[in-house]
Formats: sequence, structure tokens, C-alpha cells
Amino acid sequence: MGPENVTRCPVCDGTQINDLLRIDAAPVLCNVLWPEERQARSARHGPLGVAYCEACAHVFNKEHDPDLADYGTAYDNSLHYSPLFNDYARRLSQRLVDRYDLRGKRIVEIGCGKGDFLRMLCEAGGNFGYGCSTAALSLTACKRATPLR
Repeated sequence: MGPENVTRCPVCDGTQINDLLRIDAAPVLCNVLWPEERQARSARHGPLGVAYCEACAHVFNKEHDPDLADYGTAYDNSLHYSPLFNDYARRLSQRLVDRYDLRGKRIVEIGCGKGDFLRMLCEAGGNFGYGCSTAALSLTACKRATPLR
């Protein structure tokens, strides 16, 4: 498939795209815990082209190459091992439930990872959750995490 190198915003299709940062070889996956330093140093790299859309303020990697990202079982994007992050996520989920009256609803989270935040939203409001993620490990975890009642 190769890098996208987009010239239009993927959110609003705007054409006023400003380049913010370019790195020729950035690590593709930042959340893999490699068993050995040698493996970490030889991990896949790809171009990073951070861009900003003037029309909708979306910030994105305009050189994203989906073929480089292998979301296998070693990938873990979760921050829920951190007590500080868990406190933040619980307060955020409760604030969302209260502000948008998310009680007894069906909640869909795209890119849910292991479903930790979705689980919090469901528990806080007695909701039913559906989650999906491209990570193989995450898909298994989301299926276990939902339905959440």
C-alpha cells in the first residue's frame, strides 16, 4: 500500500494543510516492550510528517504508512497500569456520563485498545459497550470486555 502522503485533510477534506514537523525515520510503534535492546533498536522506522489543517484544526501524520504498523500481540497502547492515569480516566468518564446523560445507552468506541476506557464509561452510566480496534490483542480483550452490563 505504501505511505499515504496526503494533501487533503482526512477529516474535512480541506486543502490548507500546514507542515509542522518532519522526521525521516521515527519508530513506527511506540508501545511495544521489546524483550531485548537489540530488538528495540532494530524496530521498524518510517517517515513522520505531522501536519495541521487550517479548516478544522485536525493534526495528523500525512505520511502514515499502514503497511509499517503491525498491531500484533506485542503492541500495548494502554496506560491503565498507571494509578494517575486511571484517576484521570475515571473522572473523565464520569464527567462525560454526567454532561451528556450517558446512562443506559449503547456506547461505541472506535480504537478502544483493550477496552479499559469503554469499560469505565459503561460502569459509570450502566451502559452497554461495543468496542473495536485493529490490534489483534485488543480485539480479543474488547470482545471479553463487552457487553458490559
